[in-house]
Amino acid sequence: MNQFNPCLTGLTDYPFVQQLLIACERAESRGNLHGRIFCHKIGRMQYSIDQLSLYLHLARLAGKRRQMSDRNRFLVLAAVQAARGQLTEIAAYCRHLILETNPGHMFRRWDAVSDALDDEDFQHLFKQVSRRFPIEKSESILNQAGIDRSNERATYYSDAEYAASIMGVEFEWLKDNFGSETLGS
Repeated sequence: MNQFNPCLTGLTDYPFVQQLLIACERAESRGNLHGRIFCHKIGRMQYSIDQLSLYLHLARLAGKRRQMSDRNRFLVLAAVQAARGQLTEIAAYCRHLILETNPGHMFRRWDAVSDALDDEDFQHLFKQVSRRFPIEKSESILNQAGIDRSNERATYYSDAEYAASIMGVEFEWLKDNFGSETLGS
């Protein structure tokens, strides 16, 4: 099933990805160009430390500007990237920050971000936020703010330490407080 798009390696455990891959295979077998383009975009659903750092920087920037709705949207995008990269502490902390300012947020339904990824309602929210802040627009916002991320990652031992530093916390503290990714909130 994963022969259509090798970028999806590791994501095929999610039922919605399996359904999309089946739809892509059908579209390609019919020669449907639109389906082929759509399926190519699905390949971008993989983990990227660049995207994670982008969304974390933007969340921090929005928070400093007291734009909490946008901050939470960027944290949703960051949480999904972190969950895809198996950075459970980062994903859990993003969820925690969202619920701190918005206790009625959809994330309250799940104990872990990884659990939310399989839910159709959450997928709908994620698509809406992704459309509102596509990568290109997000990068433009960050560039306008004067934040330069070049070579930033190279100074950290791991992606998790890098992400934690952007969030302004020590990774050890995150491991101690969010290591199980369950908050009970």
